[in-house]
Amino acid sequence: MYIKGGLSVKWIKKYYVPFFMILPAFLLIAFMFFTPIIQTVYLSFVEWNGIWQTPKEFVGFSNYKRMFSDRVFWICIRNMFIYLAQGVLIQGPIAFLLAMFISKKIRGLRAFKFAFFLPVIIPMTAVAIMWKFILNPNWGLINDMIRFFNPDFNMDFLGNPDIAMYSVVLVSAWVYIGLNMVIFSAGMTAIPEELYESGELDGATGIKKILYITLPMMKESLKVYVILMITGTLKTFDLVFVMTKGGPNEATQVPAVNMYLQTFSYGKFGYGATIATFILVVGLIGSLIANKYLVAKE
Repeated sequence: MYIKGGLSVKWIKKYYVPFFMILPAFLLIAFMFFTPIIQTVYLSFVEWNGIWQTPKEFVGFSNYKRMFSDRVFWICIRNMFIYLAQGVLIQGPIAFLLAMFISKKIRGLRAFKFAFFLPVIIPMTAVAIMWKFILNPNWGLINDMIRFFNPDFNMDFLGNPDIAMYSVVLVSAWVYIGLNMVIFSAGMTAIPEELYESGELDGATGIKKILYITLPMMKESLKVYVILMITGTLKTFDLVFVMTKGGPNEATQVPAVNMYLQTFSYGKFGYGATIATFILVVGLIGSLIANKYLVAKE
C-alpha cells in the first residue's frame, strides 16, 4: 500500500515510527546537554554573585580580558602544561612498557595487571587523602623512610610551593598509569602475530618492531590516550582540591580548581563561567585536533 508521495506504509512503520518513538528521549537528552553549556557561555558575559534575585549585569568581554590578565590564570596554564608533560614523559612511556610486558603469555600476569589498575578503581578523594598522609612532613611514610637513612630529613612535599605541583603530578601518574597500560594493552593484543613474523623476516627486531609495527598499528589506542590526557588535564579537580586546595600560594592551581574557587568561594559566577568556557573550548579543540591528526595518519 502506497500513500501520497510514493511512501509505503511498511517503509513508514520501519523508519518513521521508530524515529518518532525515540524523538522525545533524544530531545530531552539534547536539552539536558546543551542547556548548561549555553547558560555557562551566557554567564561568562555577565557579572553576577549567584543570588537568584540579584540582577545580572552584562559586561561583554570584560571577564575574558580579566582572565587573560590574571596572574593565577597563567599559573593554571603553567600547571596544565606540567600535567601534559607528565602524561607524555612519565605516564605514557611507563604504561607502554607495562603493556608490552603484560601482553606476553606468562602465567600470573592477570594479578600483575590488576595490581597496576587498582588505583584507577579507588575513588580519587580517597587517593588524595591517602597520599596526604603518605607525604605528611611529620609522620608521613616517605619522610619516615628517608629519615631512616638521614635523621635530619624533613620535606613538606605539599607545603613547599617549589615542589607541591610536582608531588601532585606524580600522584596523578601513579593513578593513571594502570588505565593507560590497559588502553595500550588492548591495542597491542589486536595486532596480528603474523605482522611481527613478517617483520622479523625483513630484519626488524627489538626497537624497529616497536617503531614500524607496534606503534603504527596502535593508532586507535594512541588516539584514546591523547584525548583522555587532554580532557583529563583540563578537568583535573578532585585530586588537587583535596590535597592542596590549589595552594600553597596558588602553586598547584589548575583551571578546574580556579573555576570552583572563583565561583563558589569568591561568589564571582560570571568569572567562574568564563574559566569554564575556556576549559570547554580548549578541551574540544584539543580533542578534535588529536582525533584528526591520528586518523589522518592511518
